[in-house]
Amino acid sequence: MNRRSILSLIAGAPLAGRAVADQAVTSLGNMSPPPYGLIGGAAQGQSTGPANIPFVEHQSALRSIFGDAKALAEIRAELAEAELRNNPYIDPDIQIMRSFSPMAKITFQRQRNVERALAEIQDTRWDRPQRYIRALQSRLDKMMWGKS
Repeated sequence: MNRRSILSLIAGAPLAGRAVADQAVTSLGNMSPPPYGLIGGAAQGQSTGPANIPFVEHQSALRSIFGDAKALAEIRAELAEAELRNNPYIDPDIQIMRSFSPMAKITFQRQRNVERALAEIQDTRWDRPQRYIRALQSRLDKMMWGKS
């Protein structure tokens, strides 16, 4: 391969790239989110039931989990533990409070971060990366698929 053959490949790249991009856009237009049962077990070769039909719908399971005080306390504790490990930032509205000690400001920020993470967990958009919470996922698996 010499210099001229590489330059001819570079010259033809926009035409080939346009065709590939058009094909990708048309294939993405037909795409729908995968059903919940196919994300975990079936994708890894595990059987998730007779026809991947959950016992309880995902939204109903989430409502019942977030309605249970014990489950919500366990989820909050797990989120708080994650916030204790890495919290390099304090919001400006908390930072400017002069009457609070630095430790109180850190505590307020951790509580705020836990509430934000809890709201993020309850968001149902499938195209966003989701935070993995062991307490929530184990309860969801048990309610929806009968796994323990």
